[in-house]
Amino acid sequence: MHGLYLALASMTAQQTLATAGRSTVPLIASAIIADIGVDAALVGVYLAIQSVAGFLTTMGCGGFILRYGALRMTQVGMAALGLGLASVTTGLLPMLALGAFVGGLGQAISTPSSSHLLGRLAPPRIAPLVFSIKQTGVPAGLMLAFIFPMAGRLADKIPASTMIIGGLLLFSAGFALMCQADVNTTFWSLVGMIMISRLGLGFINPSLNASSLKAVPPDKVRQGAGVANFMRQLGGAFGINLMVAFFESRTRFHADALTATQDWGNFTSTRLLTLVEQLMSQAKGLPLQQQKAGAFEYLGTMIEMKAQMLAFSDTFIVVGIVGLVALIPAAMLSRSQRRSMRLAWK
Repeated sequence: MHGLYLALASMTAQQTLATAGRSTVPLIASAIIADIGVDAALVGVYLAIQSVAGFLTTMGCGGFILRYGALRMTQVGMAALGLGLASVTTGLLPMLALGAFVGGLGQAISTPSSSHLLGRLAPPRIAPLVFSIKQTGVPAGLMLAFIFPMAGRLADKIPASTMIIGGLLLFSAGFALMCQADVNTTFWSLVGMIMISRLGLGFINPSLNASSLKAVPPDKVRQGAGVANFMRQLGGAFGINLMVAFFESRTRFHADALTATQDWGNFTSTRLLTLVEQLMSQAKGLPLQQQKAGAFEYLGTMIEMKAQMLAFSDTFIVVGIVGLVALIPAAMLSRSQRRSMRLAWK
């Protein structure tokens, strides 16, 4: 058991560092955009490159893990992630793309390596708890740090399909609430919405990991861990790209729809332009032409922000619907588990 505890501590730290490295650039994207003066849409391109790299790595890293070992591949992955982040610090667009690809390659090795190592060392009766503790290394918020160990204990007593179905319902409910958020939503209200979706993820991940490895013979655990993580990365790669494309499309749609309502017959917009011109005249003493130009620019910024807010709402709705669609395979898993239990009882 000493080896298991050491491996669990190491893999938890590895998950924390891998997720921190993957999330660093998107989290500080606003500062990077302001510093080097690039289009904000390139954040989506960065994530897309990172996801494609992760997809390719997950698809091919199983053989390397079997040949060189999980620990060695973890070291290679962490080194690649560090090189990717170092490339980003140059501020050059080609180096940003290279950093996204190299960092994505490195980060994607972390989950297959840790799953392979822990799946080999953890006794079957405590495997869900071990995977839950390991997943707390993913810093998805304080909620997950509390819920993963509890979910691991529940997964030992409650059928995995029940945990997954409950988690999917909470996940979809969280995004259904988030689609109602706007600029007037308070910070703690938004935190509560996110905590609901994270609570759902906390129920899903441990049961999903344990179920995927229980379904394969002991001598196929390595391949099972690789396939499970490959499918997760594949879904993530497609999901991020589709969500970015959908968000951009809906932003343009709402921007065009809102712009079409801005004419001189719109009393609210006309009144806003007049008030902004008066404020600019009183505060800065600008000439009339600059007042008008500034007022129109301010109105355009408001329309852009409103269009993005509506696009985010649409995207949250789609993510919630996808969570509900995932109930179908979860129900099939539930049916399969009940059939297996009946056969085992007979």
